[in-house]
Amino acid sequence: MGAYRIERIRFPDEFRYPLHVVSKNFADHAEMQPDGFGIALSGLSPEQLLAHSVFVLGSEVDEVIENLNTAMGDLERLRANARAFEDRDPFRRFQFLFRMFFYEYA
Repeated sequence: MGAYRIERIRFPDEFRYPLHVVSKNFADHAEMQPDGFGIALSGLSPEQLLAHSVFVLGSEVDEVIENLNTAMGDLERLRANARAFEDRDPFRRFQFLFRMFFYEYA
């Protein structure tokens, strides 16, 4: 683990029970999208809808956090050894990683 690490989102305990009920009864709530490229959840209570929305948003944020951690880890590795990735031009790798880190904010 690198010196710099962004922690993943911690979901409030209040969302765990409604999400657990949905996952336990997934077959009752899940419907295939008409285009065949996804699943829609129906028949959810307001608490379950809120918990699901927060979970989806948090999952997207966690994906960005993981990408940021990957970029930072690679930058740390490059800092320790310029030839860590066996590139002909380590500075290009540095520029790429630096850009990728900031692109995640856009």
